[in-house]
Amino acid sequence: MKNNLDGLRKSVNEIDQKIISLLEERIRVGNKIAKEKDLLNLPLTDPAREEEIIKNLTGFTTDQSLKDFISDVYQSIFKLSKTVRSKQRHKKLPFSKVGILGFGLIGGSIAKALRSKNPALQIFTVRRESKSQKQALAEGYIDKTFDNLNLMAEEIDLLILAVPIEDTLCYARDMVFIPERKNQNKLIVIDVASVKGEIVRGFEDQTKQNIEYIGTHPMAGSEKVGFLASRSSLFVNQPWIITPHRKNSPDSIHKIEQFIQYVGATPHVMSADKHDEVVALISHLVFVLSVYFFDFAESTNPSSLKISGSGFESLTRLASGSPEMHADIFTQNQKNIVRQLQNFVNFMVKHDLTKNSYDFFTRVKKLRDEFIARKEKI
Repeated sequence: MKNNLDGLRKSVNEIDQKIISLLEERIRVGNKIAKEKDLLNLPLTDPAREEEIIKNLTGFTTDQSLKDFISDVYQSIFKLSKTVRSKQRHKKLPFSKVGILGFGLIGGSIAKALRSKNPALQIFTVRRESKSQKQALAEGYIDKTFDNLNLMAEEIDLLILAVPIEDTLCYARDMVFIPERKNQNKLIVIDVASVKGEIVRGFEDQTKQNIEYIGTHPMAGSEKVGFLASRSSLFVNQPWIITPHRKNSPDSIHKIEQFIQYVGATPHVMSADKHDEVVALISHLVFVLSVYFFDFAESTNPSSLKISGSGFESLTRLASGSPEMHADIFTQNQKNIVRQLQNFVNFMVKHDLTKNSYDFFTRVKKLRDEFIARKEKI
């Protein structure tokens, strides 16, 4: 019996390998189609064509279970194809040697995005005894490690601080390395922290002739953490905010915009204070509400969770996020988060669902559908 099971598993493995090979070929052909579309000045996506493909394939298969999932499977394939094309859109990166501190979800994803587009690009770091760094080294995403920042700073032209907020704040307050950089080229340092006010003020104080600090924040993430959760497509078609200060030069900001586009994201520029206010609404408050709602449901009626469906799981997904990271976010942006939370409570009171609930639901559905349609066109 075991030999029969092993044989069947071997057959499945061979089929899976064929599927992967065919997907790779499909991506290659899709890229050729995208180039032809560029020449003809046609849009990258064609919803009518996608619907036609799904309809034809659904009619082709005779397995009802497969019919039920054809649309889901091919929506994922379409998304994959668009992601690959978007990643290849921007070719210019004004940096040849990049240093990364921190190889968790964000740092690891940056390394993978850079390496996937340019295998010759050199990625350096400072030696640390961390699981994520060991995984990044083992998988070939780090070319060289240094004993300290001073040594690495002489070799690189971009440093990315992909470390926890508290660590980023320490660098912003007192970046003691590189007192006199021997390399004549300016070193640009960026961070990826999701709170910017105090960090950017420190960055402005630290900026000098041979080193320039620029605050940034990629609006991309996951409830999962660590290098294993990182992926090269994390930033594709996602906003990446730049929060300049008075000492930042237009040339350096432009270089960071090129870097952001290179990894597939879309740069947006705004002040640090405006960033913290806006992100409290569209990101930090979302996490807080996810945590509140899960705790509310679990503490009110724990047995109800046994019959919860995908809607509950989607709404509370972020509650599985890193407690350390979100505690730091709340500490650093508490004023804005609490204000937006109170605004939300007032908003719910104002929109009494016992009156005209259908009109309210209809209006919001229309607004969200339009919002999603705009996002998918990016």
